[in-house]
Amino acid sequence: MVQTPDGLVPLEDLTNNAAETVNNATEALNAAPSVAAEVPAVGAVVEEGPISRERATEIALELVSGTVIEVDRDIERGRLVWYVAIREGGTVHEIYVDRSTGEIVRREAY
Repeated sequence: MVQTPDGLVPLEDLTNNAAETVNNATEALNAAPSVAAEVPAVGAVVEEGPISRERATEIALELVSGTVIEVDRDIERGRLVWYVAIREGGTVHEIYVDRSTGEIVRREAY
């Protein structure tokens, strides 16, 4: 016998209840739709989105004519973006293109 808030209970009853609870939880988890495959790991940078590297470069070149010197994946203001650096004369333009929408998230020149 084991003392519980409800009084004395046979140990076998507690063991059976615990096993049943574990089984129910396992069944519920197995029945739930899995989204783990769709969610990147913390800190992971997803390779592509609807906006490809090439399309992001085209979008950036619509804003600034020049020579593309770098295109890379990045995160800007919590959004997955393409970082596109373009040299125009003596100026480097940094353009951040949202990988989902193609929207310009940020633009700088130095």
